[in-house]
Amino acid sequence: MDLYGVIALVIGIFCGGWDFVCYFHAPSAREKAEMLEARAAGLELYRQMRKKGASRSRAANKPRTMKLDHEKRTGVAKFLGTATLVWTVLAVMAAGKCVQAQTSDTVTYTPGYLVGAGVEYNRYNTAGPAMAGWTTFAVQVGQSKVYSWSTIELTSTTSTVRTGAGYLFAQSGNWSLVALGDAGLAISPAATLGSFSAGGVMFYDIGQRFNKGHLYLMGVIRVTSITSNSVQPVFEIGVGKSF
Repeated sequence: MDLYGVIALVIGIFCGGWDFVCYFHAPSAREKAEMLEARAAGLELYRQMRKKGASRSRAANKPRTMKLDHEKRTGVAKFLGTATLVWTVLAVMAAGKCVQAQTSDTVTYTPGYLVGAGVEYNRYNTAGPAMAGWTTFAVQVGQSKVYSWSTIELTSTTSTVRTGAGYLFAQSGNWSLVALGDAGLAISPAATLGSFSAGGVMFYDIGQRFNKGHLYLMGVIRVTSITSNSVQPVFEIGVGKSF
């Protein structure tokens, strides 16, 4: 399986997980407001029907129908959002396949050390801002493709420290794919909880492109979970340097 086949596999797994997260994540502030509005409208409708002499069962049935309609509309919106994600990824992969046809050289460089930094976005984060800064430090284990991988994430109100392992899964030309898994602590003024994540990092060696050493553009997709909270998708971009 070439690199793009691996990417297709990872994207397929992620999109399946994304569907799961879309339906079972902690509601966003907007979704909570919509649910409260729907509940209030349902209660008002129930009171009006009871005043008109409707039975309890008949009056309760109408708000239940409104709730189902709301859930259907929300589900359709999430499905369309997932479909948009899938088609965007397929378009990017098609473009990448064209590039691979022109640059089919194979790189076997495995760095001994890697440092990186960037920003991340998590729209479902309820403990702090959706945007955060992150930094990563990785050390190769012997001469293998396994790395000891540590990450620090910071917002204005929270900090997260995790350590784990990365595996250099595939490499083609200036592109590399690393699979990640780590665990640690999420610290806020209110509590200190366990934090877990899994995902992958896509590297593009822009430094080699211009004969400036190994300088990487990094794109990261993680699925994170904090003790007692829901699973959340996190998207990260950044730059890295290997030694």
